[in-house]
Amino acid sequence: LELAASQNLQSLSSTTLVLFAVSLKRLGLPDESQWVLQQAERAYPSDFWVNVSLAELASDAGRTEDELRYWSISVALRPENPVACTRLASAMWKAGKNDRAIELLRASLRLDPELCSARENLGVSLAVRGQTEQALSELKKAVSLQPDSALTHNNLGWVFLHGNQDYEAAIAEFRKALRLDPQLALAQGNLVVALHYAGEVDAAIEVLGDAMKTKPDDAGFYNVVGAFWCDDKQEYDLAIEAFREAIRLRKDYSLAHRNLGNALRNKGMIMDAIASYNTAIAIRPGHAAAHVALANTYVETYRSDL
Repeated sequence: LELAASQNLQSLSSTTLVLFAVSLKRLGLPDESQWVLQQAERAYPSDFWVNVSLAELASDAGRTEDELRYWSISVALRPENPVACTRLASAMWKAGKNDRAIELLRASLRLDPELCSARENLGVSLAVRGQTEQALSELKKAVSLQPDSALTHNNLGWVFLHGNQDYEAAIAEFRKALRLDPQLALAQGNLVVALHYAGEVDAAIEVLGDAMKTKPDDAGFYNVVGAFWCDDKQEYDLAIEAFREAIRLRKDYSLAHRNLGNALRNKGMIMDAIASYNTAIAIRPGHAAAHVALANTYVETYRSDL
């Protein structure tokens, strides 16, 4: 790298610079990789793969604005590339622009109807928007395209669970996911919630106990477990502990910050709750549920002053 710094990197081809940056990233040197890509950007601002690499690096670092910018450039350079459209949609979703994300995902599927990642993300985005039947249709298609994907089965189960409260179907999908990947922590957490909602409390606690023995290094798992303790069991201390573990594992986890705010508010820790909601909004300004929760907390707390 020192030798490279002493040379004029911008005289190298864009392909060489991208390969150099990718190698540095794989060696665990993201800052150095970004530096090389910045040199590449100065020399080749309209190169598709330079912008894709910058977008991926921004995504890994949780820099959503940069991720949006570079994926937007990539799509502008190659609008016929369905994968780039799908990745831009994911960045849009992170930024709270769900409607635009759905438009891009549909564009991706017009380009490649069998692109499983686009169909799966479309299903999840439609579910978040409350369009449960359309979401189920897309996710069932995704499962048919990729039947061995544990995460796809988990996402279908999530819509069964939260979309139309079909607990039996949700449990079946989460169990399929865990047969494919016994260590998929998110499916373990979702299975706990589904079993509890189905009235199978003992089974839920057994699954939770087994999962906790492995101490999964997965923020999503702890977020789901925290929601179980907070919303279903009203065990707010356990919920707070789980949400904080999720945030320790993933500091930019907007949903976990919002859920931590809910648990803290229920515990009567109002100022801490407000701080958590503000953090969730700072991470994802379009996080509507965090805005609503923050507004409701202010109203409930300062009602007599209004």
